[in-house]
Amino acid sequence: MKNKYFRILFLSGILSATSADTFAQVNVIEANTDQISNDTYRIINLPNLGNLTSYEDAMKDANFDSYRFLDKRRNLEFESGVVIELFSINEVKAMGIEIDGTKATADELPQGYIPPTYKLTASGKIVAVHTLNPRKK
Repeated sequence: MKNKYFRILFLSGILSATSADTFAQVNVIEANTDQISNDTYRIINLPNLGNLTSYEDAMKDANFDSYRFLDKRRNLEFESGVVIELFSINEVKAMGIEIDGTKATADELPQGYIPPTYKLTASGKIVAVHTLNPRKK
């Protein structure tokens, strides 16, 4: 049991370290109000979560273009309960905002895909926490 737990922590650490570099690439427009949003995303504050300033700051340094769908919105769920709703590539373009549509994800994810959950690191970066598929016996 300890060995399995250690492997999960070790792999999570590797994925988190890798993901931290991936998400620190471009600036996002500043957010505002209680259901925090700008023209490219919206942060949904669920009950009892308090101040979302750390999420706003992290989004300013994050690049989620490759996580966006072409024609529909995508939710990124955090371990804390915060949900960031990314607007679609076409929505953002329709608002006249430059965005790299070549990085977009297909509107449907592969069957069986387990989306990661996200968290903020102590340094204020957003990292993806991927669930490893257990081997079928």
